[in-house]
Amino acid sequence: YHFMFGPDYAAGCPSCSAIADGFDRSAVHLASHDVTLMAVSRAPLAKLLAFRARMGWQFPWASSAPGDFNADYGVGFTEAQ
Repeated sequence: YHFMFGPDYAAGCPSCSAIADGFDRSAVHLASHDVTLMAVSRAPLAKLLAFRARMGWQFPWASSAPGDFNADYGVGFTEAQ
C-alpha cells in the first residue's frame, strides 16, 4: 500500500491512516492465502515506525527514501511536473 507520509510530514495522511486501521486484521486473512500486505512511504523508516507504534499497528512498513521506488511505481513527481 502506498501510504502518503512524506519526509517533512509530522504524521501520516489522515485518509491513509483511517484505511491502515484495518490493515492488521486484513493481513491475517491475506497471510492465509500466502499474500503479504505492507505499506511503503517516503519518510525515513524511524519516523514511520514511531508513527506505527503510536497508532498501535503491527503491519510491515518500509521507507522508499532515498531510492527510486516512487518514480518506478509511478507515484513520484519531479519539480517540473
